[in-house]
Amino acid sequence: MSDERQDNVTEAAETPDMEALHQAYDDAWEQDQYTDGRLAYVERIRYARWAGQSEDGLMHSADLAARGLKNPLYEGAPDNRVFIADDIIRYLKSLFAAAFWTSSMKTSPVSGRTLNAAQAGELWTLLNWLKNGALKSQLLENVEVAAQLMCMVGWCVLHPTWRNRKQMKLQRLTMEQVFALAQQASQAGLPGATPSGGNGDGGTPSLPGLLARAPEMILDPAQEDAAVELFKQLFPDFDTKEAKSVVRQLREEGEAEFPVEEETSIGPELTTLCPWVHFIIPQEATARPSDARVMFVRMQIPKWRVDQLAAEEEWEDPEFTRLLKESAGNSQQPPTTKEDDRDLNRNLCELVYAYRQVPKDGAARIYCTVMSPQVKPQEGEPGAYGKNWFTNPAHGKMPFVFARLEAADWCITDTRGVCDCVFSNQNQMKTFKDGAAIQNQLSNTPPVMALGTSATKLALNLAPFARVNAPSGKPWEVLNLTAGSKPELAVSMTEAERKEAEDRFGLPRADTPAERSQVIRQDLTNNFLGAFGEAFHQLTVLAYQNMAEDELEDILGHKPLLTADIVARHKVMLTCDVRRFDPEFIERLMKWMPIAREMDAGGITDSNKAVRLLYSYIDPSLMDEISQDESGAKGKIFRDVREEINNMALGNKPMLTQMDPTARMKMAFAQQIIGGNPRYQARLTPGHAEHDPEFLENVKNYMKNLQHSYQETTLSKAQGRLGVTDVGNFPEKEL
Repeated sequence: MSDERQDNVTEAAETPDMEALHQAYDDAWEQDQYTDGRLAYVERIRYARWAGQSEDGLMHSADLAARGLKNPLYEGAPDNRVFIADDIIRYLKSLFAAAFWTSSMKTSPVSGRTLNAAQAGELWTLLNWLKNGALKSQLLENVEVAAQLMCMVGWCVLHPTWRNRKQMKLQRLTMEQVFALAQQASQAGLPGATPSGGNGDGGTPSLPGLLARAPEMILDPAQEDAAVELFKQLFPDFDTKEAKSVVRQLREEGEAEFPVEEETSIGPELTTLCPWVHFIIPQEATARPSDARVMFVRMQIPKWRVDQLAAEEEWEDPEFTRLLKESAGNSQQPPTTKEDDRDLNRNLCELVYAYRQVPKDGAARIYCTVMSPQVKPQEGEPGAYGKNWFTNPAHGKMPFVFARLEAADWCITDTRGVCDCVFSNQNQMKTFKDGAAIQNQLSNTPPVMALGTSATKLALNLAPFARVNAPSGKPWEVLNLTAGSKPELAVSMTEAERKEAEDRFGLPRADTPAERSQVIRQDLTNNFLGAFGEAFHQLTVLAYQNMAEDELEDILGHKPLLTADIVARHKVMLTCDVRRFDPEFIERLMKWMPIAREMDAGGITDSNKAVRLLYSYIDPSLMDEISQDESGAKGKIFRDVREEINNMALGNKPMLTQMDPTARMKMAFAQQIIGGNPRYQARLTPGHAEHDPEFLENVKNYMKNLQHSYQETTLSKAQGRLGVTDVGNFPEKEL
């Protein structure tokens, strides 16, 4: 495509250059004829498919001949399928999915300004809502698809968007509301709000003036036409018949119900796109996707879905919708195919969303154009398209996140999947497995040498129980073709190939050091979670941009403290330590953490964080069930202390505890509760008319018990190190 055409792709903003856009799409589609076939190539490796296969895993002449292949070594020769690529992909898929659902979500600022505790908590709440609420059903499928594609193809694309649509909502209007609107228009003193309904200078009545007269126009049948025109001004989607129906309902029944079109937020969407099937990228953009002029999302949808999308997205050109439906069954096939490009069986329509970066005022604005490769512009015509709009994402990025298994270099397509890396191992394993099966067949059912002459017409055949011609007069005998063979060699070689393939991707093995495989698995997991972290960042920004304040308040429990601009300055990171899937590591962690806590003479360990860490490794979902935030924990302790003091005031003995790590906090709360209650103070003061000796004794015992726990859990450690029980807030000197 010429440089001029490339510029037209991005410089035509509000009105796209469809000829240039179609040319850009065609060039991207045809840039590498092998790319589309590569998907079939890696699938054949993963699923161990090749021409001439039989269902029983043996070679048969008929199956081979049907595909123009040569006859097998012998009828029924082994033709084993080895699934080492599939085994590794399934393991990594399970690893990535488990890592995603057990991952921790954190934020990282890209500027010098960080979030305070309240803002960070709010952002975590919204992220948790996205992950486990609004997107849960989509993620259950898309996380697995992304993991499958990332492992099999080497890369895939995450497409985070926010969908809005218009829908009809039933609205109720009463005459009381009409009177109220009229009164407001009259009292506001707006221009035109005169008794005559004019605009003050004898001209055409203004809308405020009409509103002031609305009740009399509705109730007076003679002014029905004027009332109808008023409603058509208020609701532009109404036709005369609909407006007349509303006016008559108000006049006769005092109220009316009618549908009103309004825009509603469908919410976040996160879709996984398969390269060269759902996502087309120009060759110029493969090195630096962020610099791409245009990227294409390709869909194949039925006719009814075309009408639905046209209504939801408000396509502007009905002719485009008609032509798109007429093209059902047409498909843009790879240039190397010999098949007809019309698929009458599926009868789908090919739709493309072209996302373009249009430079303006020193920044790139992102536009989206709905087009179809089957609805191209005719010569001399501008070309039809469904809709073209400014997407205006607050994060300022193209809505595509690239997830790849390895970052071999900057080019996004230069990444290898599992199939690329283990193909030779899989072939070698098949060779060894077939050889061992042949050896087993020929050992258990060897060929025999039959009686006959050298002129016999029996063809040479070394299959099991085959007959081989022999010189005249020689008796039949079994041919030992496997003498001296070592069947264990095939087993050991097969295992060696499996180990090499599994070690390459860090699969746990008893004969591989754990630290080596863990490092590889952690690196691969970080790549996967990093992509989803960026996708969640874009969705979080879009949530603050598209959701109303009351919608956010319903999710957060308070008015939002953040805005889309603030969130855009903070990255979202998903992290997961793969060691949490190692039972031996968890066992060591549970064993040594209490010991480390006892060794912590300086009190540097935060018990709350230690418990959270331990639970996160055991089961993050369990942590969410039983944990509470720090303020909630303090509130619970405060309520427990208050209840204990109330019980003692009723004459009950206190519940004494041993080694209570919260003893110091409880003593402070007890003093606060008693100090703020004059009745407690009176009952604890000797000589006062309300003095209660039993209550005083109970409180003393309760406080002594807490003091003892504080001494044992905190002070005794410091005393053991320093020889004193209290050093104030001064630092310790290390020698």
